[in-house]
Amino acid sequence: MPLANAAYLGIERRTNNRVNENWMSASSDDKASVIPAGYQQVLGNQYLIASERLEDPESLLKRGNLSVRKLVRQVAKSGLYRMRFFECSNPCRFIELNFEHLLGHAPQNTAEMLHHFTILQEQGSDAEIDSYLDSAEYQDRFGEEGVAYLHGWHHSVGQQDLLLTVKKNQRRLYRQIASQFRGHRHFPFEISDFDASNGRQVRWTLRASNATGAIRERWAGASWIIELVSTGRRDGKPFHNIHIFITTLRTSPKALLRLVRQPWAIENQWHWPRDTKLGEDAHRYSKHNGVQMLALLRTLALNLLRCNGFRSIRAGLMAVAHDISRMLGWVGIRATETG
Repeated sequence: MPLANAAYLGIERRTNNRVNENWMSASSDDKASVIPAGYQQVLGNQYLIASERLEDPESLLKRGNLSVRKLVRQVAKSGLYRMRFFECSNPCRFIELNFEHLLGHAPQNTAEMLHHFTILQEQGSDAEIDSYLDSAEYQDRFGEEGVAYLHGWHHSVGQQDLLLTVKKNQRRLYRQIASQFRGHRHFPFEISDFDASNGRQVRWTLRASNATGAIRERWAGASWIIELVSTGRRDGKPFHNIHIFITTLRTSPKALLRLVRQPWAIENQWHWPRDTKLGEDAHRYSKHNGVQMLALLRTLALNLLRCNGFRSIRAGLMAVAHDISRMLGWVGIRATETG
């Protein structure tokens, strides 16, 4: 059912726009008209100048030698898409944009974000794009000749699960949940893990219990309340932190622990190496486009090292720092010998 106030909210185009859904038997002129809709969806309705269009794929589509899905794939893997959405965004934002541009809706839950974050980090941005276009969801909804459209307002891929952090400024809810973990009670979910990396030694202990009736009344669909305790040493100093969560998920203790630790995984795998190995926080550029250019170069360096098998950024830098030919080869440049 369409959203009643779509026009008032300024989202009428997004709720009703399902133009050009199938072009299997369309004429070449009709196929030409689908191209702007494809660009509009994949590039997020951003302005496109003539020199940025993909002329060869467009010509193949008009002649019937290229499907709409293949055109979308080429646009999403183009240098233009990388420049607008990959090189200037953090990994989580890039994944959110890919969901909107290629599947037409936001990520459904934290597990989806974790899945695509792993693909992006281990296989690179091209594999991340392929994971959407080759998915069963894309095939079922848009097929080979369909143009994606935003459908989050009145279509659902499945029940959306939530995992929310409860802060201390949410006083009533925080007290309700924290009180359930006091004393020596039995908890149906309890698991711990140990992590020694990046100069830290951390013991993670997760306990979960069924949400009480009072909580479910105010938070419909809540299934578990979660306490995550992290203890250990950081830079030689001890620490003890308690984090409270509420979720609609019903999954294994191991999966819950992995999901609630995901924000720290992003910090450890992305922000920490940018700071400690590439010196991002030490730079103080504030003029012109220096900040953006250096951020782009650091992103390129991290992705190149990981796409070429280096899980340790330090080991990768040591391996290639004095091998210019190898580094150039990663980006498709062959160094020429000089006499």
